Amino acid sequence: MAPGRPGGRTPIKTADPVLRALFVKAEQLGVTSEEIAVRIDRTPRTISNWKRGLNTPTMFEAHIFAQAIGCSVVVTEAANGGMVSKQS
Repeated sequence: MAPGRPGGRTPIKTADPVLRALFVKAEQLGVTSEEIAVRIDRTPRTISNWKRGLNTPTMFEAHIFAQAIGCSVVVTEAANGGMVSKQS
């Protein structure tokens, strides 16, 4: 367990809004980081690093993370020609 955190939860520190939304949704569903790691065949350390903003998953990893918690990530072209991704 992480010191000072109820239940050993790592705080969500990632600046990525899509990744943040996925972690919030996972918490709402009661899915732990360890369960996410097993479901998407990544190590718990990898998931923790994503959650803490130390690393960012690839688009594929974000996609399988979303699927693992019953969500999807949709990437669309923004009006200004840039790309926008969102969690649904």
